[in-house]
Amino acid sequence: MKKILFSIFLSLSICVNLFAQEKEKIKTDFEFFNWSSLSYTFGLNDVILNEKLNSLHLKTVFGFATPKTGFGIGLENATFRNPNSSSGASFNTLSFSGNLHQ
Repeated sequence: MKKILFSIFLSLSICVNLFAQEKEKIKTDFEFFNWSSLSYTFGLNDVILNEKLNSLHLKTVFGFATPKTGFGIGLENATFRNPNSSSGASFNTLSFSGNLHQ
C-alpha cells in the first residue's frame, strides 16, 4: 500500500513539474494584432471663429508582437464639419503613425 501511494505521489509531482516547465516557456513567435476605434466629437465649446466643428475619427493600428517586443503602423482618418451650414468649415485629414515597443 505504501508503494502504491508513493508511486502515485511521485507521478503527480513529476506531472506538476513538467506542466510548470511547459508554462515557463517564453513565446517567441510574432502574432498579428489589430486595434480599431471610432469616435465622434461634438464641438460645443469651440471658440475659434465660432465654427463649433464636429469631428469623426476612425483609427486602426495593426502589426506584429511578442510578449516582449512588437511593431505596428497606424492609420487615422478624421472628418471635421460644421453642422450649422453647408458653407462652413469642412475638411478631412489622414494621418499615419508607427511604433516599436520593447
